[in-house]
Amino acid sequence: MIITHNLRLLHYLSDCCQ
Repeated sequence: MIITHNLRLLHYLSDCCQ
């Protein structure tokens, strides 16, 4: 699902920012 993909992408970006 797109939502799951968004969460995965958001988590990746968050990890990248930190």
